[in-house]
Amino acid sequence: MMQTLLPFFSGPLRQRLASLPFAIMQTVQEIRVREQRPLELGLEQRYSFVSEAGGLCEDPAIAYRATHEDCAVLLEMLTQHSLYTFEEELRRGYITVAGGHRVGLAGRAVLEQGKVKLLKDISSFNIRIAKEHTGCALKLLPYLIDASSPAGIHHTLIVSPPQQGKTTLIRDLARLLSSGGITVAEEPPKLLGVPPRVPTRTPSRTPPEVEPIRQPPQALTRMPSTPTSTSPPLALQPKLDMPRGYKVGIVDERSEIAACTRGVPRFDLGPRTDVLDGCPKAEGMMMMIRSMSPELIIVDEIGRPEDAAAIHEAVHAGIRVIATAHGSDYADLSHRPVLKELLQEAVFTRIVLLGKHPTTGSIAAVYDGEGRPLFVPESVPSNSASRASRDEGKALC
Repeated sequence: MMQTLLPFFSGPLRQRLASLPFAIMQTVQEIRVREQRPLELGLEQRYSFVSEAGGLCEDPAIAYRATHEDCAVLLEMLTQHSLYTFEEELRRGYITVAGGHRVGLAGRAVLEQGKVKLLKDISSFNIRIAKEHTGCALKLLPYLIDASSPAGIHHTLIVSPPQQGKTTLIRDLARLLSSGGITVAEEPPKLLGVPPRVPTRTPSRTPPEVEPIRQPPQALTRMPSTPTSTSPPLALQPKLDMPRGYKVGIVDERSEIAACTRGVPRFDLGPRTDVLDGCPKAEGMMMMIRSMSPELIIVDEIGRPEDAAAIHEAVHAGIRVIATAHGSDYADLSHRPVLKELLQEAVFTRIVLLGKHPTTGSIAAVYDGEGRPLFVPESVPSNSASRASRDEGKALC
Protein backbone atom coordinates (compact mmCIF):
# COMPACT_ATOMS: atom_id res chain seq x y z
CA MET A 1 0.00 0.00 0.00
CA MET A 2 2.79 2.42 0.86
CA GLN A 3 4.29 2.09 -2.64
CA THR A 4 1.12 3.55 -4.18
CA LEU A 5 1.69 6.76 -2.21
CA LEU A 6 5.27 7.36 -3.32
CA PRO A 7 4.31 9.43 -6.43
CA PHE A 8 2.81 12.09 -4.13
CA PHE A 9 6.18 12.91 -2.59
CA SER A 10 9.04 15.09 -3.78
CA GLY A 11 12.21 13.43 -5.05
CA PRO A 12 14.15 13.61 -1.74
CA LEU A 13 11.24 12.23 0.29
CA ARG A 14 10.42 9.56 -2.27
CA GLN A 15 14.04 8.43 -2.44
CA ARG A 16 14.30 7.93 1.33
CA LEU A 17 10.94 6.22 1.71
CA ALA A 18 11.52 3.92 -1.26
CA SER A 19 14.85 2.80 0.20
CA LEU A 20 13.19 1.31 3.29
CA PRO A 21 13.16 -2.51 3.49
CA PHE A 22 10.00 -4.14 2.14
CA ALA A 23 9.24 -5.69 5.55
CA ILE A 24 9.24 -2.22 7.13
CA MET A 25 7.02 -0.81 4.37
CA GLN A 26 4.45 -3.50 5.12
CA THR A 27 4.13 -2.34 8.75
CA VAL A 28 3.89 1.41 8.12
CA GLN A 29 0.58 2.89 9.29
CA GLU A 30 1.40 6.60 9.23
CA ILE A 31 3.85 8.87 7.42
CA ARG A 32 4.28 12.20 9.19
CA VAL A 33 5.84 15.02 7.18
CA ARG A 34 6.54 18.27 9.08
CA GLU A 35 8.36 21.20 7.52
CA GLN A 36 11.86 21.65 8.96
CA ARG A 37 11.26 18.74 11.35
CA PRO A 38 12.21 15.04 11.30
CA LEU A 39 10.41 12.68 8.91
CA GLU A 40 8.55 10.16 11.09
CA LEU A 41 6.85 6.80 10.50
CA GLY A 42 4.14 5.21 12.60
CA LEU A 43 4.70 1.45 12.59
CA GLU A 44 2.46 -1.24 14.03
CA GLN A 45 3.89 -1.09 17.55
CA ARG A 46 6.13 1.99 17.62
CA TYR A 47 7.20 5.24 15.97
CA SER A 48 10.55 5.79 14.29
CA PHE A 49 12.32 8.48 12.26
CA VAL A 50 13.78 8.15 8.76
CA SER A 51 17.47 8.97 8.53
CA GLU A 52 19.24 11.04 5.87
CA ALA A 53 20.51 7.78 4.39
CA GLY A 54 17.00 6.33 4.14
CA GLY A 55 16.97 3.86 7.04
CA LEU A 56 15.15 3.92 10.37
CA CYS A 57 16.64 5.76 13.33
CA GLU A 58 15.53 6.67 16.85
CA ASP A 59 17.55 9.89 17.15
CA PRO A 60 15.72 12.90 15.63
CA ALA A 61 19.03 14.73 15.32
CA ILE A 62 20.14 12.48 12.45
CA ALA A 63 16.71 12.19 10.79
CA TYR A 64 15.88 13.72 7.42
CA ARG A 65 14.09 17.05 7.81
CA ALA A 66 11.41 17.93 5.27
CA THR A 67 12.00 21.19 3.43
CA HIS A 68 9.50 23.83 2.36
CA GLU A 69 9.81 22.45 -1.17
CA ASP A 70 9.00 18.92 0.04
CA CYS A 71 5.80 20.16 1.67
CA ALA A 72 4.82 22.34 -1.28
CA VAL A 73 5.18 19.46 -3.73
CA LEU A 74 3.18 17.14 -1.46
CA LEU A 75 0.31 19.65 -1.16
CA GLU A 76 0.32 20.25 -4.91
CA MET A 77 0.07 16.53 -5.63
CA LEU A 78 -2.63 15.96 -3.01
CA THR A 79 -4.79 18.76 -4.42
CA GLN A 80 -4.07 17.83 -8.04
CA HIS A 81 -2.48 21.25 -8.63
CA SER A 82 -5.74 23.04 -7.79
CA LEU A 83 -6.12 24.27 -4.22
CA TYR A 84 -9.38 25.99 -5.16
CA THR A 85 -11.17 22.72 -5.94
CA PHE A 86 -10.17 21.33 -2.53
CA GLU A 87 -11.48 24.22 -0.41
CA GLU A 88 -13.95 22.00 1.44
CA GLU A 89 -11.25 19.45 2.27
CA LEU A 90 -8.93 22.24 3.40
CA ARG A 91 -11.70 23.55 5.65
CA ARG A 92 -12.20 20.13 7.24
CA GLY A 93 -8.46 19.57 7.65
CA TYR A 94 -7.96 16.39 5.66
CA ILE A 95 -7.84 15.06 2.11
CA THR A 96 -8.68 11.47 1.15
CA VAL A 97 -6.73 10.17 -1.84
CA ALA A 98 -7.28 7.16 -4.09
CA GLY A 99 -7.05 3.94 -2.10
CA GLY A 100 -8.81 5.37 0.97
CA HIS A 101 -5.65 6.90 2.46
CA ARG A 102 -6.51 9.95 4.57
CA VAL A 103 -4.04 12.83 4.82
CA GLY A 104 -4.49 15.05 7.85
CA LEU A 105 -3.36 18.66 7.53
CA ALA A 106 -2.21 21.33 9.99
CA GLY A 107 -1.20 24.91 9.38
CA ARG A 108 -2.74 28.39 9.79
CA ALA A 109 -6.52 28.54 10.00
CA VAL A 110 -8.36 31.28 8.07
CA LEU A 111 -11.56 32.27 9.85
CA GLU A 112 -14.79 33.68 8.45
CA GLN A 113 -17.47 34.84 10.90
CA GLY A 114 -15.74 32.91 13.65
CA LYS A 115 -15.59 29.62 11.74
CA VAL A 116 -12.75 27.95 9.89
CA LYS A 117 -12.93 28.78 6.20
CA LEU A 118 -9.77 26.92 5.15
CA LEU A 119 -6.19 26.16 6.10
CA LYS A 120 -3.19 28.08 4.76
CA ASP A 121 0.55 27.75 5.22
CA ILE A 122 0.15 24.01 5.62
CA SER A 123 3.31 22.60 7.17
CA SER A 124 2.24 19.27 8.72
CA PHE A 125 0.90 16.19 6.94
CA ASN A 126 -0.22 12.93 8.52
CA ILE A 127 -0.69 10.28 5.82
CA ARG A 128 -2.72 7.42 7.30
CA ILE A 129 -2.35 4.30 5.18
CA ALA A 130 -5.56 2.33 4.58
CA LYS A 131 -5.16 -1.44 4.58
CA GLU A 132 -7.47 -4.33 3.88
CA HIS A 133 -7.29 -7.30 6.28
CA THR A 134 -9.70 -9.85 4.85
CA GLY A 135 -11.16 -12.11 7.54
CA CYS A 136 -10.16 -9.99 10.53
CA ALA A 137 -13.81 -9.72 11.69
CA LEU A 138 -14.58 -13.45 11.60
CA LYS A 139 -13.87 -14.06 15.28
CA LEU A 140 -15.99 -11.09 16.38
CA LEU A 141 -19.01 -12.08 14.30
CA PRO A 142 -20.54 -14.68 16.70
CA TYR A 143 -20.98 -11.96 19.33
CA LEU A 144 -22.93 -9.82 16.87
CA ILE A 145 -25.44 -12.45 15.71
CA ASP A 146 -28.84 -11.86 17.33
CA ALA A 147 -31.12 -14.91 17.14
CA SER A 148 -33.85 -13.11 19.13
CA SER A 149 -34.51 -10.66 16.29
CA PRO A 150 -35.69 -11.35 12.73
CA ALA A 151 -32.94 -8.95 11.59
CA GLY A 152 -30.36 -11.34 13.01
CA ILE A 153 -27.67 -8.75 13.85
CA HIS A 154 -27.11 -6.67 16.99
CA HIS A 155 -26.90 -2.90 16.85
CA THR A 156 -23.17 -2.53 17.49
CA LEU A 157 -20.82 0.25 18.59
CA ILE A 158 -17.09 -0.31 18.06
CA VAL A 159 -14.87 1.89 20.24
CA SER A 160 -11.15 2.68 20.25
CA PRO A 161 -8.70 5.59 20.14
CA PRO A 162 -7.64 6.75 16.66
CA GLN A 163 -5.57 4.40 14.49
CA GLN A 164 -6.49 1.14 16.21
CA GLY A 165 -8.35 -0.65 13.45
CA LYS A 166 -11.99 0.49 13.64
CA THR A 167 -12.32 1.28 9.95
CA THR A 168 -10.52 -1.90 8.89
CA LEU A 169 -12.81 -3.98 11.12
CA ILE A 170 -16.10 -2.52 9.88
CA ARG A 171 -14.89 -2.84 6.28
CA ASP A 172 -14.47 -6.58 6.80
CA LEU A 173 -17.78 -6.82 8.69
CA ALA A 174 -19.50 -5.26 5.68
CA ARG A 175 -17.90 -7.86 3.41
CA LEU A 176 -18.89 -10.80 5.63
CA LEU A 177 -22.44 -9.65 6.33
CA SER A 178 -23.06 -8.77 2.69
CA SER A 179 -21.73 -12.13 1.48
CA GLY A 180 -23.43 -14.49 3.94
CA GLY A 181 -22.70 -18.23 3.89
CA ILE A 182 -21.16 -18.13 7.39
CA THR A 183 -21.69 -20.69 10.15
CA VAL A 184 -20.60 -21.13 13.75
CA ALA A 185 -20.02 -24.85 13.60
CA GLU A 186 -20.15 -25.65 17.31
CA GLU A 187 -22.02 -24.24 20.28
CA PRO A 188 -19.75 -21.74 22.05
CA PRO A 189 -18.82 -22.29 25.70
CA LYS A 190 -21.18 -20.50 28.10
CA LEU A 191 -18.32 -19.11 30.17
CA LEU A 192 -17.40 -15.47 30.67
CA GLY A 193 -14.08 -14.63 29.08
CA VAL A 194 -14.03 -17.59 26.70
CA PRO A 195 -14.56 -16.51 23.09
CA PRO A 196 -16.98 -18.45 20.90
CA ARG A 197 -15.84 -20.79 18.17
CA VAL A 198 -14.32 -19.21 15.10
CA PRO A 199 -16.88 -19.08 12.28
CA THR A 200 -16.08 -20.53 8.90
CA ARG A 201 -17.44 -19.89 5.43
CA THR A 202 -19.76 -22.70 4.28
CA PRO A 203 -22.23 -23.18 1.44
CA SER A 204 -25.67 -21.78 2.13
CA ARG A 205 -28.00 -24.26 3.85
CA THR A 206 -31.10 -24.24 6.03
CA PRO A 207 -30.17 -22.93 9.49
CA PRO A 208 -30.59 -25.34 12.42
CA GLU A 209 -33.01 -24.71 15.22
CA VAL A 210 -31.69 -22.29 17.78
CA GLU A 211 -32.05 -22.18 21.52
CA PRO A 212 -33.76 -19.18 23.12
CA ILE A 213 -31.36 -16.49 24.23
CA ARG A 214 -31.58 -13.31 26.25
CA GLN A 215 -33.77 -10.62 24.69
CA PRO A 216 -32.14 -7.25 24.01
CA PRO A 217 -32.23 -5.07 27.12
CA GLN A 218 -34.99 -2.50 27.52
CA ALA A 219 -34.18 1.20 27.35
CA LEU A 220 -32.28 2.30 30.44
CA THR A 221 -33.15 5.30 32.55
CA ARG A 222 -29.53 5.77 33.59
CA MET A 223 -26.08 5.22 32.18
CA PRO A 224 -24.97 1.58 32.48
CA SER A 225 -22.31 1.19 35.13
CA THR A 226 -18.74 0.78 34.03
CA PRO A 227 -18.38 -2.95 33.32
CA THR A 228 -16.14 -5.14 35.41
CA SER A 229 -14.89 -8.66 35.00
CA THR A 230 -16.74 -9.69 38.19
CA SER A 231 -20.17 -9.27 36.58
CA PRO A 232 -22.30 -12.45 36.49
CA PRO A 233 -21.44 -14.79 33.62
CA LEU A 234 -23.73 -14.48 30.61
CA ALA A 235 -24.72 -17.26 28.25
CA LEU A 236 -23.14 -16.55 24.90
CA GLN A 237 -24.85 -17.09 21.59
CA PRO A 238 -26.11 -20.61 20.82
CA LYS A 239 -25.25 -22.50 17.67
CA LEU A 240 -26.22 -20.30 14.71
CA ASP A 241 -25.94 -20.07 10.96
CA MET A 242 -25.94 -16.98 8.77
CA PRO A 243 -26.66 -18.58 5.39
CA ARG A 244 -27.85 -15.42 3.64
CA GLY A 245 -26.22 -12.07 3.07
CA TYR A 246 -27.66 -8.72 4.08
CA LYS A 247 -28.31 -5.59 2.07
CA VAL A 248 -25.63 -3.31 3.51
CA GLY A 249 -25.52 0.47 3.15
CA ILE A 250 -22.28 2.29 3.97
CA VAL A 251 -22.23 6.04 4.53
CA ASP A 252 -18.57 6.81 3.87
CA GLU A 253 -18.17 10.48 4.77
CA ARG A 254 -14.35 10.46 4.61
CA SER A 255 -14.04 7.97 1.72
CA GLU A 256 -11.98 5.67 3.95
CA ILE A 257 -14.18 2.59 4.32
CA ALA A 258 -14.75 1.86 0.64
CA ALA A 259 -12.00 3.98 -0.98
CA CYS A 260 -14.33 4.84 -3.85
CA THR A 261 -13.00 6.13 -7.15
CA ARG A 262 -15.76 7.83 -9.15
CA GLY A 263 -18.30 6.11 -6.93
CA VAL A 264 -16.89 2.59 -7.31
CA PRO A 265 -15.48 0.91 -4.15
CA ARG A 266 -11.85 -0.22 -4.39
CA PHE A 267 -12.06 -2.48 -1.34
CA ASP A 268 -14.05 -5.73 -1.25
CA LEU A 269 -17.27 -4.91 0.60
CA GLY A 270 -19.30 -7.93 -0.49
CA PRO A 271 -21.87 -8.41 -3.28
CA ARG A 272 -24.84 -6.68 -1.61
CA THR A 273 -23.22 -3.45 -0.39
CA ASP A 274 -24.12 0.07 -1.55
CA VAL A 275 -21.87 3.03 -0.73
CA LEU A 276 -22.79 6.70 -0.35
CA ASP A 277 -19.39 8.34 -0.72
CA GLY A 278 -18.33 11.71 0.70
CA CYS A 279 -21.71 12.41 2.30
CA PRO A 280 -22.16 13.64 5.90
CA LYS A 281 -23.19 10.73 8.10
CA ALA A 282 -26.52 12.01 9.39
CA GLU A 283 -27.81 13.14 6.01
CA GLY A 284 -26.37 10.06 4.34
CA MET A 285 -28.16 7.65 6.68
CA MET A 286 -31.49 9.30 5.91
CA MET A 287 -30.76 9.16 2.17
CA MET A 288 -29.88 5.47 2.43
CA ILE A 289 -33.11 4.70 4.30
CA ARG A 290 -35.24 6.51 1.70
CA SER A 291 -33.50 5.30 -1.44
CA MET A 292 -31.70 1.96 -0.96
CA SER A 293 -33.81 0.00 1.57
CA PRO A 294 -30.80 -1.39 3.48
CA GLU A 295 -31.13 -4.02 6.16
CA LEU A 296 -27.91 -2.83 7.79
CA ILE A 297 -26.23 0.60 7.83
CA ILE A 298 -22.53 1.03 8.63
CA VAL A 299 -21.01 4.40 9.57
CA ASP A 300 -17.63 5.50 10.93
CA GLU A 301 -16.84 7.86 13.82
CA ILE A 302 -20.20 9.04 15.15
CA GLY A 303 -20.39 11.69 17.86
CA ARG A 304 -22.61 14.60 16.84
CA PRO A 305 -26.27 15.12 17.88
CA GLU A 306 -27.43 14.80 14.28
CA ASP A 307 -25.68 11.41 14.07
CA ALA A 308 -27.69 10.17 17.07
CA ALA A 309 -30.95 11.45 15.55
CA ALA A 310 -30.25 9.60 12.29
CA ILE A 311 -29.36 6.41 14.16
CA HIS A 312 -32.69 6.61 16.00
CA GLU A 313 -34.48 6.97 12.66
CA ALA A 314 -32.70 3.92 11.29
CA VAL A 315 -33.40 1.81 14.37
CA HIS A 316 -37.10 2.72 14.38
CA ALA A 317 -37.26 1.87 10.69
CA GLY A 318 -36.13 -1.67 11.49
CA ILE A 319 -32.60 -1.21 10.13
CA ARG A 320 -29.58 -2.56 12.00
CA VAL A 321 -26.72 -0.15 12.68
CA ILE A 322 -23.00 -0.80 13.11
CA ALA A 323 -21.04 2.34 14.03
CA THR A 324 -17.65 3.33 15.41
CA ALA A 325 -16.64 6.02 17.88
CA HIS A 326 -13.49 7.32 19.48
CA GLY A 327 -12.81 6.37 23.09
CA SER A 328 -10.18 4.71 25.25
CA ASP A 329 -12.51 2.43 27.20
CA TYR A 330 -16.12 1.89 28.21
CA ALA A 331 -16.04 4.62 30.85
CA ASP A 332 -15.01 7.21 28.24
CA LEU A 333 -18.39 6.86 26.54
CA SER A 334 -20.18 8.35 29.55
CA HIS A 335 -18.19 11.59 29.09
CA ARG A 336 -19.45 12.15 25.54
CA PRO A 337 -23.06 13.43 25.69
CA VAL A 338 -24.23 11.93 22.39
CA LEU A 339 -22.80 8.48 23.08
CA LYS A 340 -24.01 8.61 26.68
CA GLU A 341 -27.55 9.23 25.45
CA LEU A 342 -27.41 6.32 23.01
CA LEU A 343 -26.17 3.98 25.74
CA GLN A 344 -28.78 5.19 28.23
CA GLU A 345 -31.45 4.31 25.72
CA ALA A 346 -29.82 0.90 25.02
CA VAL A 347 -29.74 1.61 21.29
CA PHE A 348 -26.58 -0.48 20.95
CA THR A 349 -26.84 -4.02 22.27
CA ARG A 350 -23.19 -4.79 21.61
CA ILE A 351 -20.22 -2.56 22.51
CA VAL A 352 -16.82 -3.71 21.25
CA LEU A 353 -13.53 -2.26 22.53
CA LEU A 354 -10.41 -2.48 20.36
CA GLY A 355 -6.78 -2.32 21.46
CA LYS A 356 -3.25 -2.53 20.08
CA HIS A 357 -2.05 -5.59 22.00
CA PRO A 358 -0.93 -8.04 20.87
CA THR A 359 -1.60 -6.37 17.50
CA THR A 360 -3.49 -3.33 16.24
CA GLY A 361 -7.20 -4.08 15.93
CA SER A 362 -7.27 -6.77 18.63
CA ILE A 363 -10.60 -7.18 20.38
CA ALA A 364 -10.02 -6.09 23.97
CA ALA A 365 -13.58 -6.63 25.25
CA VAL A 366 -17.21 -7.15 24.20
CA TYR A 367 -20.18 -5.94 26.28
CA ASP A 368 -23.93 -6.21 25.95
CA GLY A 369 -26.22 -3.18 25.96
CA GLU A 370 -26.34 -3.08 29.76
CA GLY A 371 -22.57 -3.00 30.12
CA ARG A 372 -22.14 -6.65 31.10
CA PRO A 373 -19.09 -8.39 29.66
CA LEU A 374 -19.46 -11.13 27.09
CA PHE A 375 -15.72 -11.31 26.56
CA VAL A 376 -13.14 -9.78 28.91
CA PRO A 377 -9.58 -11.08 29.31
CA GLU A 378 -9.21 -13.21 32.41
CA SER A 379 -6.31 -11.13 33.74
CA VAL A 380 -8.26 -7.85 33.88
CA PRO A 381 -8.61 -6.39 37.42
CA SER A 382 -12.19 -5.88 38.52
CA ASN A 383 -11.85 -2.13 39.03
CA SER A 384 -10.41 -1.33 35.59
CA ALA A 385 -11.64 -4.00 33.22
CA SER A 386 -12.01 -2.05 30.04
CA ARG A 387 -8.89 0.12 30.36
CA ALA A 388 -6.60 -2.77 31.20
CA SER A 389 -8.10 -4.87 28.47
CA ARG A 390 -6.40 -2.62 25.93
CA ASP A 391 -3.02 -3.66 27.29
CA GLU A 392 -3.57 -7.27 28.18
CA GLY A 393 -6.40 -8.32 25.92
CA LYS A 394 -6.54 -11.61 24.06
CA ALA A 395 -6.70 -10.91 20.37
CA LEU A 396 -9.75 -12.10 18.49
CA CYS A 397 -8.66 -10.42 15.24
